[in-house]
Amino acid sequence: MADMSEVSKEIRRAVDTGKVAFGFKQSEKILLTQNAELIVFSRNAPKEEKARVQEYSTIAGIPCFVFEGSGLELGAVCGKPFVVSFLTVQDSGKSKVLTAIKETESASSKKAEKKVSKKTAKKKEKKAKKAADKEAAAKEEAIEENKEPDKEMPTETEEEEFEIEDEEDSELQKDSH
Repeated sequence: MADMSEVSKEIRRAVDTGKVAFGFKQSEKILLTQNAELIVFSRNAPKEEKARVQEYSTIAGIPCFVFEGSGLELGAVCGKPFVVSFLTVQDSGKSKVLTAIKETESASSKKAEKKVSKKTAKKKEKKAKKAADKEAAAKEEAIEENKEPDKEMPTETEEEEFEIEDEEDSELQKDSH
């Protein structure tokens, strides 16, 4: 299983033995010609540029990799004394950077799956608890209904019926007089 230090070593090896371009503009040009093996960008690369490069790479079918360090750290990995937000590998040379990245991504996806399964289990547990609470509330309500009812207040329709009856009684009394 490859970790970030292995990926960093392979990125450095690609810089030293292969053909690599630095920067957003270079990455964009190379992507448009579909002449790249891999795009790497730093965690703190500008969002708009990152989205644009990801869109181009998806269209071109070129993999993208988010380097978990900052642009300064990616520059240091590449042996450059400046910030590197975007790195395009055109030829990996003796590097096995693609293999290392695939191993890293598969390991991180397994971790993500475990997190998702734990979250799913917690959600199921909450749903089961809610269902049990609803069932308990329904049982309590059923028990309350089976008890002898207290004298209930008449509903609105019953009150209207009483008023109508009272009016009819008063009319009958007037007619009898």
